[in-house]
Amino acid sequence: MNAHPSIQQVCRDYRNEDPHTEHVAALAARLFELTREELGLTNSDKELLLAAARLHDIGHASDAPRHPGKSAEIVMQERPEGMSAARSRLVAGIVRLHSGNPEAALREVRVRTTEGRSRIQRLAALLRIADGLDHSHIQDATITGIRKEKGVFVVSVLSRWYAKNVPWADKKADLWREVMPIGIRLEDQVRGKTRSPSIGIVSPSDHVLDACRRLLMSQYRIIADNRAGALAGDDPEYLHDIRVAVRRFRAALILFRPYLKKSEAAELNARLSELGDDLGPVRDMQVWVDFLEAKKITKRVCGDPAWPAYRAYYEERNAEYLETLRAILDDANYNPLAYQIVRLLKEELPARIRDRRPTPLRPFAAKALRKTFERITKHKKLARDESAEEMHDLRRLCRRERYWSEFLAPALGAPITGLAKRLKKIADSLGDVHDMDLHLAALETQPIEPPAQLAHVMKGLRKRAAKGFRTAWGQLHDKDFKRKVLKKLNRIQNED
Repeated sequence: MNAHPSIQQVCRDYRNEDPHTEHVAALAARLFELTREELGLTNSDKELLLAAARLHDIGHASDAPRHPGKSAEIVMQERPEGMSAARSRLVAGIVRLHSGNPEAALREVRVRTTEGRSRIQRLAALLRIADGLDHSHIQDATITGIRKEKGVFVVSVLSRWYAKNVPWADKKADLWREVMPIGIRLEDQVRGKTRSPSIGIVSPSDHVLDACRRLLMSQYRIIADNRAGALAGDDPEYLHDIRVAVRRFRAALILFRPYLKKSEAAELNARLSELGDDLGPVRDMQVWVDFLEAKKITKRVCGDPAWPAYRAYYEERNAEYLETLRAILDDANYNPLAYQIVRLLKEELPARIRDRRPTPLRPFAAKALRKTFERITKHKKLARDESAEEMHDLRRLCRRERYWSEFLAPALGAPITGLAKRLKKIADSLGDVHDMDLHLAALETQPIEPPAQLAHVMKGLRKRAAKGFRTAWGQLHDKDFKRKVLKKLNRIQNED
């Protein structure tokens, strides 16, 4: 069990080991200032709110699953310097209530007066919304304004990467709607528009470990958000998103490996590799069933007498694999891995950010991308050799470089954005080639007779995918494009 950070240090320096709490404090202060006049809030209320915002996760290192109660307990036991016992109980109540259960929270912190209980609930209502607005834990949400509309506060929020910050904050606005004299609605300014897979996570001014933490947290958030859908089994895209996020998480661990020595990163990478291997057969079965149900297949084989039994066989197998998936992602297997990820992201990395001299992201990123880009573009032989094994190796290399390019393009600018797009085309084409190779090999060992035309159709699709790969490979090797990419990366790498 890790020790929690010093409560006096947190209050004195207005910072915690976790950047999340700093951002929540800023969001809470912004919401407070925009609503204080209407709600009759005071400067004393603001002091209590900000103390609670900075301390609401202080118990996480000691007891992550029950950190709201642990945080409140620490606040009452240690008390911020210069704060009375009575005011410490108010702060503890706000801290405890940021995660719900008002009656239990107020009972635990021993606040019995009507005035004190009301004050805790009103200030906790602000903290809960602010905490929800950084549900991503990558600090990508800002409150841009507020207006009063039909007796309700409408809060405008810009959340450039994570679409669920606003819904989470709206869910956590339940206490506000219960205790405040005026309603509230949160308005997502990006709603209905396409969010970038990377914009809003890193920026040109970032340092290496800041970017590392946010990139890893973004992928963990995708894994966690899609787990319930994958367990339900109604839509295979949930598992697809989990597998991609696991690969991207591991790609980020590899990218930032020089800065993650003597951490849990290596062990975590190994465990995520095992998870990816376990999920692979389940996802392959889902891909295969989706492939069989696609119009381009059914219209060619639906008249074959073997088709009904063949399709029914794999639908039954897919249902069996779903049970395997549920076992892989059940609490006993998933929770220890999730806790290890959270320890790295909420304890180890923030501590390193605090203790180490900051290293600018851009030169580091440019060096990493340049080395892998040069390695890829030297593989001209692989582009001509269509052996399944070598093309799969090239696919893995291109996919990692694609992830890195997508991660880092917002910090590096053009033409790295174009590099990410070209690598995506290559990786997608090679993925289609790989899928067809796997399925064609499987046809020879399947225990049930396939429709006669199936192999012929698959060979045609593989040929088309290989042609798409060669086109995309040629675009990556365009001399003018390569010159621009290397020139930009070399220039950034030499920045002071």
